[in-house]
Amino acid sequence: MNKILLLLVLCALMYISKSFLVISFGVCIFLYAMIVLENSFSMFAGIESFLKKATSSKISSFNFGLLTTAIMQSSGLVSVLASSNSKKRRYG
Repeated sequence: MNKILLLLVLCALMYISKSFLVISFGVCIFLYAMIVLENSFSMFAGIESFLKKATSSKISSFNFGLLTTAIMQSSGLVSVLASSNSKKRRYG
């Protein structure tokens, strides 16, 4: 019941406010792009071994994230790289 109510409220907000609609679609596109990037990076076999070495400890993981974010100027891309690697460690 709560999910239906939430869906109705979101639909009403999208109908009333065009800016809310635009922001909602922007967030959806961003999340879809993150999923596509994660799936694309998981196809690379060579990057997996590099990421295991670069993120073997907490200190090296932090330094790797700091350096790659500074180089790429995109923390979202670094998050996708890190999460795709951590999911492989947990599940496969």
